[in-house]
Amino acid sequence: MKYLFLDIETANLDMKAEGLEFSNPLGWRTSCVSIYDIWDGESYSSAVDQHFVSDPEYLVSQDSDLSTYSLLPLNNLADALTRYFDSGYFLVTKNGFSFDLPILCKPLEDGGADARQILAEFEHNDRHIDICRLLTEKYGYRFSLQNLVKAVVGEEESKTMSASFAPVEWDAGNYRSVIDYCLHDCYLTARVFFEAPNKPFTCNGYNGTRRSNIEIRAPWP
Repeated sequence: MKYLFLDIETANLDMKAEGLEFSNPLGWRTSCVSIYDIWDGESYSSAVDQHFVSDPEYLVSQDSDLSTYSLLPLNNLADALTRYFDSGYFLVTKNGFSFDLPILCKPLEDGGADARQILAEFEHNDRHIDICRLLTEKYGYRFSLQNLVKAVVGEEESKTMSASFAPVEWDAGNYRSVIDYCLHDCYLTARVFFEAPNKPFTCNGYNGTRRSNIEIRAPWP
């Protein structure tokens, strides 16, 4: 099977002041979306990545190095996902079901990407794999991507920044660092997705009341 990894970053600086909730897409504004495709013909050997932002020309005007990036308008995301769907891809996310995808389903003017129709196709055809949802359903705990990476890939690998820093960096005009961070999270999700089924592992999780180290067998193929 062919897999596409997706992650988003948002531009919201203060959840409390803006009345935001992680489980409610209302009010969230997308800063960038990265998709990571490592399928090349008959093997996973060559990474292809794209980034979707509201105004690529403006970002390049602020940082000329971004001219070498594959930056596309956010309103192109739905068409790109449709092409992947038609090519038989599965969409893989970390907490996409509760956070990323509901935000991307919203209209562009509301901070989304107008991608409701194609994301519904992935979901209704069982071609969206949310590793966070699968782990929570099986074990009753939530596991951060950072903890999963440390448990599965190893202590030498890590996220490049805390998620809470990304909106601050975006607001400061450090667009490249946020885009790189978003793509790196896609890469880390891919590492966890492919390596976790190889053997059981122990990961620290949170069930809403307490933290515990949980013995895990990946509930995906």
